[in-house]
Amino acid sequence: MTTYALFGAMEQGFAYGLMVIGVYLTFRVLDFPDLTVDGSLPLGAAVSAVVITSGYSPLLAIFLAACAGFIAGAVTGILNTKFKILHLLASILTMISLYSINLRIMGRPNMALLGQDTVVDWFMNFSGFVAYLFHTDFLWNHLLYRSVHTYLVSAHRTRSGFSGNR
Repeated sequence: MTTYALFGAMEQGFAYGLMVIGVYLTFRVLDFPDLTVDGSLPLGAAVSAVVITSGYSPLLAIFLAACAGFIAGAVTGILNTKFKILHLLASILTMISLYSINLRIMGRPNMALLGQDTVVDWFMNFSGFVAYLFHTDFLWNHLLYRSVHTYLVSAHRTRSGFSGNR
């Protein structure tokens, strides 16, 4: 596996990991099976893509995407509490409606961000500057390996870890 493929896989894993945390928190902690996350994550992506391609700051795009996700969650909550719709049905209705709303926001089914300045570019430029200072990528690879290794070891030793030992 190349380094480029590894970072691509990690990027997708972090994005889907956020979605899984959202589903886990609502289902296990709040005892509310909420599927709004499946529609609000693409909603945030659609809002941020439109804001970035319009020439605004990527930080503003992240803020507006978070606001859009908040509104999507609030709609689910209002459907459940005010209109007395069953929580699972309210979240499914919101999720399905968000698919159409995402298409309306973007104006087309796909929007390319090639050549646009994003927050990921800022991090890549910063890491390139630090790698230039140290004249090696070994330091970054070692730090990445150590952080993943530490996480996996600590996950093995907890009750919720991968080992399944109770």
